[in-house]
Amino acid sequence: MVSNSQDTYNSKPSLRASVIIPTYNRARYLFDTIESIAQQELSGDFEIIVVDNAPSSALKSQVENLGARLPASLRYVPEPRSGLHHARHCGARAAESDILVYCDDDIIASPRWLEALLAPYRDNAVACIGGKCLPRWETPPPSWLASIPEGYFSLLDYGNDPLSLPDDKMIYGNNLSVRKQVLFEVGGFNPDGFGDRRLIWYRGDGECGLQRRLRAKGYKIFYAPGAVIEHRLSPERLTPERLRRRAFDSGIEANFCYYRYQQPSLGRLAVYFFDRATRYIYHRLVKRIVLERKPEEYFLRESINAAFYLGQLLHTLHLLRYPALRSHCLRENYLD
Repeated sequence: MVSNSQDTYNSKPSLRASVIIPTYNRARYLFDTIESIAQQELSGDFEIIVVDNAPSSALKSQVENLGARLPASLRYVPEPRSGLHHARHCGARAAESDILVYCDDDIIASPRWLEALLAPYRDNAVACIGGKCLPRWETPPPSWLASIPEGYFSLLDYGNDPLSLPDDKMIYGNNLSVRKQVLFEVGGFNPDGFGDRRLIWYRGDGECGLQRRLRAKGYKIFYAPGAVIEHRLSPERLTPERLRRRAFDSGIEANFCYYRYQQPSLGRLAVYFFDRATRYIYHRLVKRIVLERKPEEYFLRESINAAFYLGQLLHTLHLLRYPALRSHCLRENYLD
């Protein structure tokens, strides 16, 4: 059940939701996202909060000008600290509703997205709700894309039936809502992506970390199939180079989880380093030789696997070298 303790942050019960859109130098898509949300078929009021993780006066002015002509309340909030988790928490603190709705700045929301996303909160044990994320291809996808896991594009479809999610299923942060009080009660989001790539070693499991915290406290996570968004996928996101970078980042995230939840000794971590190195070499070199007569898509898949293990390998090396990174991975929460 949801705690009855008072939230330390202001809220307006009359607002059904605060929609929070973290953004980082992507105004190209942001305003289409805002327009699709502002036109929601929702009984009741809601607000939209744009959290700028690369604050600029130009974007602030554009958001304020757009807000003057939209039917929904629209606010601009700057968050200069690099990191998606900082932007998400900043938006939560600024929000005036008891229900926080998170989406990315490159999605298009279906007209009844919010209505479907909010309805399951009638059950007080439900603390977090997500929905479908379908692709909106800007160009026809290449044929080899079928061999790439949908998670690389933040796509999600658990079917057409409402579902209380088991522990092995997660929802993505591009279509996620959570009770504000509960978010702060459990400790918020874990680190996620960083606009500043120099901070990439501090990446973590983001919304998956939040969902682990929620489940540890006994809260339900719910899938609402009617809460549909489309994720805009541009041609530049479908290149082998971009997919390898995504795999590299995923390797760092997986390594964060290994260290945070397994808490290996330094000796065990050193053994793990050599294991990751072996896997990287296998996928980078050996399988390429074995598969030399296979179609090109096999080479692409193996290069993506190699990038994943390279991310794990290098993150493990940083863990071995830097006590501050080890401490970062084991923090109780990342709210500050």
